[in-house]
Amino acid sequence: MRRRPSPFSPLRELTAFNGKRALSYRSIAVTMVVGVMVLWFAAGRDGADAAGRAIGTDFVSFWTASQVALADGGAAAYDIGRHGLAQRTAFGPGDGYVAFFYPPIFLMLCLPMALLPYLAALALWLGSTAVAYVIMVRRWLGGSFGSAALTLAAFPPTLLNAGHGQNAFLTAALFGGGLLAMRTRPWLAGLLLGLLVMKPHLAILLPLALACRGEWRTFVATGVAATGWCVLSWVVLGTGAWEGFVASTGLARSTLEDGLVSPAKMVSMFAAMRVLSLDVATAYAAQAAFAAVGAAAVIYAARARLPRPAQDAILAAATLTVSPFLLDYDLTLMAIPLAWWFAQTQQRGFQPYEKAALLALFIAPLFLRTLATAASLPLAPLVTGGLLLGCWRAALTTSPSHHSRAASAR
Repeated sequence: MRRRPSPFSPLRELTAFNGKRALSYRSIAVTMVVGVMVLWFAAGRDGADAAGRAIGTDFVSFWTASQVALADGGAAAYDIGRHGLAQRTAFGPGDGYVAFFYPPIFLMLCLPMALLPYLAALALWLGSTAVAYVIMVRRWLGGSFGSAALTLAAFPPTLLNAGHGQNAFLTAALFGGGLLAMRTRPWLAGLLLGLLVMKPHLAILLPLALACRGEWRTFVATGVAATGWCVLSWVVLGTGAWEGFVASTGLARSTLEDGLVSPAKMVSMFAAMRVLSLDVATAYAAQAAFAAVGAAAVIYAARARLPRPAQDAILAAATLTVSPFLLDYDLTLMAIPLAWWFAQTQQRGFQPYEKAALLALFIAPLFLRTLATAASLPLAPLVTGGLLLGCWRAALTTSPSHHSRAASAR
């Protein structure tokens, strides 16, 4: 009796999505992204987008903080009254206050932006950090700079970060660049990874990973560099900036727990539970369990002595499971494990359903906020968890120990 084909059979090999068609689809996606951005900004006026908000929404906070700090000192940037007044003076009431919760290390990096007009500063910020992001991803993905740039232009988190004027290009470049440098230049790796202290919730698993691997030179270098960046920011901005930052952490926690930033914009397990109207304690418990899975993956990858690039990809994917405060533009970090995973398939061929999984994970960030907002479907943990699982499986199927066990079985 002839077996009926499964409705999922076309996804097994996804033969319709071959190399030439993939390039064509990428070109179409890039054209659509550019077209949408042009229309969105063309529909606005006086430096605002079609919704009446300043172009590069979150960059408003960075730029005004740098303006206030340069004029009145670092402590003033953490004074909500003065920071808010600077925003209203420069941009009008707009959509309300855009807070600045970053440590003085990041404020120090923003200071030069105060010397430029807003739009020029935004262009310099996004342009320079985007170049760093593309260079980093090209090293993971292979191929030319132009090919990597086009691929990232079609990657939804790129659009999300650019639209918000955020710093996720920079943090992803530091993370991925540090992991690459660690293989041959551990002190340079420490310098890059240590700068992640500007956004420390993206570096929570780094000490654990480095310790489990025995990467002690990078471990020490990262700690020394992080301390050095903090001291340098103290020298530049003064003690008041650090006091202001510490005082602002209570408001940052309220922003997370009280929904002052919509949980639908976030991609953490905590936010998913809040979208489903569960209480804060339950959300934290779910987040802790999800983070434990990510930490366990990092530990077992080190204990299994998977190839270092595979461990790096798993670490990047696991990082997206740890912090409760993670916005959708932070998914720029997905480019590291996705690029590594795709590079493995080019060496050994695609496993069943692997091409469909990669494509789905690549596209998914485009719909996460909309589904969470309009339909109360917080699917982000499925995406980040699926990425971690996919990288783990890809690491096992490409590691030398796996091939030797398979050969023995044969």
